[in-house]
Amino acid sequence: MQIDNQDLQETLLSKEQFPLNKLQLKSIFDCYCQRQEKQDGQEDSKDQEKARQLSKLNEFGGTKSIIAALKTDQFVCLTINESLIDLLIEWFEFKGCEGLVKQERQIIEQFEDEILRLLLIAATVSLGIGIWKEGLAKGWYEGVTIYLAILIIVSITATNDYMKDKQFRKLNDVRKEHFVLVRRNNHTQSISTFQLVVGDIVELKQGDVVPADCILIEGDDMMTDESSITGESEHIKKYAQNGTFDKPGPAKKLPNPFLLNDSLVVLGKGLAVVCAVGVNTQTGEVEEKLFQDDEEGTPLQQKLERVANFIGKVGMYVALATFVAMTINLILSRLLSNQPILDIVVTKGVVNAIIVAITIIVVAVPEGLPLAVTISLAYSVNQMRKENNLVRRLEAAETMGGANEILTDKTGTLTQNKMSVIQVYTEGSIHGSIESVSLNTQELILRSCALNSNSHLIIDDKTYQEKRVGNQTECALLDFVNKSLIKLSKPEQGYESIKSQNKVIKMYPFNSTTKKMTVVVETEHQKKVRIFTKGASENILEDCIKVIENGGEIKPLDLQMKSNIKNEVIKRMAQSALRTIAMGYKDMDYSDFIILRDRLEEKLDQEQSQEDEELNHENDDVLDSSEKISLDRDLTMIGIFGIRDIIRPQIKEAVLRCQQAQVTVRMVTGDNQDTAVAIAKEVGILPFDNDSEKYAPSRFRVMTGVDFRKHCGGLRKDEIDGEEKEVISDIHAFREIVKELRVLARSTPMDKYILCLGLKQLGNVVAVTGDGTNDAAALKKADVGFAMGIAGTEVAKEAADIILLDDNFGSLVTSIKWGRNVYDSIRKFLQFQLTANLVAMFMALVGGIFLGDSPMNSIQMLWVNLIMDTFAALALATEPPKPDIIKGKPYPKNDSIVTPIMWRNVLGQSFFQISVLTLFLFRGEYILGTQTKSPDEEWNYQNGLQNTIIFNTFIFMQVFNEINCRKIQASDFNVFASFFNNPMFFLIMIITVAVQILLVQYGGEAVKCVPLSVEQHVFCTVIGSLSLIVGFFVKFLPLEMFEIFQLNEEPLKTEQERDQAFKSSLRKSRSIYRMSSKNLNASRESRKGKTNNKKLSSKNL
Repeated sequence: MQIDNQDLQETLLSKEQFPLNKLQLKSIFDCYCQRQEKQDGQEDSKDQEKARQLSKLNEFGGTKSIIAALKTDQFVCLTINESLIDLLIEWFEFKGCEGLVKQERQIIEQFEDEILRLLLIAATVSLGIGIWKEGLAKGWYEGVTIYLAILIIVSITATNDYMKDKQFRKLNDVRKEHFVLVRRNNHTQSISTFQLVVGDIVELKQGDVVPADCILIEGDDMMTDESSITGESEHIKKYAQNGTFDKPGPAKKLPNPFLLNDSLVVLGKGLAVVCAVGVNTQTGEVEEKLFQDDEEGTPLQQKLERVANFIGKVGMYVALATFVAMTINLILSRLLSNQPILDIVVTKGVVNAIIVAITIIVVAVPEGLPLAVTISLAYSVNQMRKENNLVRRLEAAETMGGANEILTDKTGTLTQNKMSVIQVYTEGSIHGSIESVSLNTQELILRSCALNSNSHLIIDDKTYQEKRVGNQTECALLDFVNKSLIKLSKPEQGYESIKSQNKVIKMYPFNSTTKKMTVVVETEHQKKVRIFTKGASENILEDCIKVIENGGEIKPLDLQMKSNIKNEVIKRMAQSALRTIAMGYKDMDYSDFIILRDRLEEKLDQEQSQEDEELNHENDDVLDSSEKISLDRDLTMIGIFGIRDIIRPQIKEAVLRCQQAQVTVRMVTGDNQDTAVAIAKEVGILPFDNDSEKYAPSRFRVMTGVDFRKHCGGLRKDEIDGEEKEVISDIHAFREIVKELRVLARSTPMDKYILCLGLKQLGNVVAVTGDGTNDAAALKKADVGFAMGIAGTEVAKEAADIILLDDNFGSLVTSIKWGRNVYDSIRKFLQFQLTANLVAMFMALVGGIFLGDSPMNSIQMLWVNLIMDTFAALALATEPPKPDIIKGKPYPKNDSIVTPIMWRNVLGQSFFQISVLTLFLFRGEYILGTQTKSPDEEWNYQNGLQNTIIFNTFIFMQVFNEINCRKIQASDFNVFASFFNNPMFFLIMIITVAVQILLVQYGGEAVKCVPLSVEQHVFCTVIGSLSLIVGFFVKFLPLEMFEIFQLNEEPLKTEQERDQAFKSSLRKSRSIYRMSSKNLNASRESRKGKTNNKKLSSKNL
């Protein structure tokens, strides 16, 4: 029935006028999904289970009552418009997420740094004093130059943040909306799944993904795959409770009208009413938990925060000491010369000391550190995207550098999720193909595979690749038919031509109880029919009384032959990781079949009108024990097919590379133990000599999920740090298990979750792969979750940190490579910055104590800060990984970010640079032929030469040390190896040198630089290049000397510690670091907001 918008509005907004709410509708599907919670050993009949699942639906009056309550039906449908949706959005106050932060706003945010504000205030005071003392013509130089330097730094940083922000949004916005056919406003239309509301009537057909939790209204042979939600691989036949199609479902089947969100329609078509969308669906409950923000931070992030805090505090102390020293020096010099200490000169000197002190803090605080992390991760993320890794959360890229455990699925990850026929047992022996068997047997095999199937092989219009639609086992048999016809020199034929040449009279779909599927084909017009049956090998074998032997001869099949086939064929195929399917056939008179068919349909019509459950069961017995069974009994066995999910190319090499990287690979699969072991051996997870007979000595090497839970005791909740957290019940037993465990067979998603949680509890960095909705918990719990881009469900992708676009385990190895490169890049930058920081702070402190002024003024030090932070971050954070990076060890969580090797390089270079610059500072008159400027003396082109040479030499020392920092390993003696593999590095070096020369030559009084001659520039460059020689010889110093140098890298555990960490802008820096990650999530959150906006009416039902 049709209703107007006013009626619908009143219905939605008034509980009294609406008979059902969202919780009641949700409870219908809760009841259906609870079938997974049966106790071990409980064996309810199928009908008892279905009756229980239907109980909640029947409690509300059945499907027709639900449709009526939702004010809709399949003919008139829901009447709705955008104004009503907007009204509901306004009513329930749903808001989306903020968009991309504008560049102007990001520039303003840079000035939230309190240190920069202090520097601006000091620069303003300096500007005022300068103009007051020297007049407007020259007095503005220092203040305005500081303004300009700050503006340049802020602009560059903000621009970089803006570009990365924009880049990450574009990179991550790859999910596209899906569209579904709905009946609205009396006609069918295609709408986004984001716009679905409760009460919509959706049209579903084979290949569609169910867009919400729905109840089937009408169905025609509909079958769905709910494995991604429930974990059951079996396809489920769906029957409407009030079906009106001409061919209703078999009467012996109780209705099964429940369609779960994210399930796949593998067969048939139908109409369904939407009952729950968004977070109210069965998968939405899981998805809602995934949007909780994780504030724990990654291992690298936590270490860098502590390091940055330490460096900032050291800088503050040095700045304070420099300020005190400069002030005391100034006052003493005034007193000794009998000059007043309260005049404008002293005031300007104090302001200058304040500016220098603040500048030291600006230089010391490693704000380039989070920038380097962001740039390094951005670079890695872009490269990973080219290698089929879509990073959804930026931190995951660096976390993979420390991953030492990988829990991987089998299907679709190690294998291609593309079944293929490997072996065929027929005519008494096993064949790789059917060319060698008799022509009659060939025909039987080809017809049985092609005709007894509901699946299809189609060519995608866009990619021109073969696409398999339907059951993967059937698709494998169809593919086998096509390939066999090519080998038999019949390439013009295919399974479709076989179908077109044969008349199928009746098809009986696969029955999950009997494990069989039957098709009836007319062989002679209204005279003979041939019945083909396929199914589980043991079942079909029991139903056969004859078998095809050598040459196509048909012989009786006795019990001894059946036993031999079970042990010699079926069992051996299973041990070789092959799934076995058997096929048989028999001939029947056409008239006999027609009589049998009519009697069967009569039984079906009878049962369709029955509503008594006991009578239904009684009829089941009549049907199963009489006519139907006669169709698939007394068969002649055609053969047994061994089918395998093909191993991905190069997968063994990928597993080997993980093992070389000292990463443990464990396979967690729902397959049986024999299949799991066979696959694990083939890909290299298990050695080939680890046969099943050898399980006892290594009893934990291969386990089933039941044994695993039994030994480790499952999970319990403990109170840790005032919070209740899940832990392994018997961690000691778990520790012994994981020392050997490589294959966990017959496992559930909870087993994967327990294994992941336990490994993390032992201090490991764990990566997990998954593709189903039921894998979401483990993917979320893992340090890095990998979802499959092709086979993965949307819930799995939302839970994951990285999406493997090609579903290939080999692509996972790529993330290890780039993750480790992030660590290396950050260490390169940190080594460079520690050296520059240490030398700059030491020279400022020494100059302040002994000479009353820093040899490098505030403007020069701001330029040093730009080199150390932004430029160095761009140069060193974009280094490509070394070819052998994958062969090293993963970086453990407790590994120091600043290693003894780095301390050796930092202290060696610092000693060299400080020694040279100190000589220039105190002996410049003799070495450089210059004069030293006194603190109360005004700068001029004569007394400024010495400090200019010191400044220029210091910069060139950093330039050449930057080359040293590209190699941070103890064995990296040749710093010029792979010298030309990073264009960005050369660009930054050229810019640095060019700007430095321009500043020196043309900076003049504003920058306090004296133009140098060519000889003086060459002198500074040669002295700077000595850093390369020093870097080489430093590597020969014993590492034991530097193991005593350690930074406290323990994370800032409490909020109070983080609040008290040095410098509020450090919090800003950390937020900048997190910004990239948030940007990656922003489009997802925005879509979530959009989804909520579009689903308001349904959310409140």
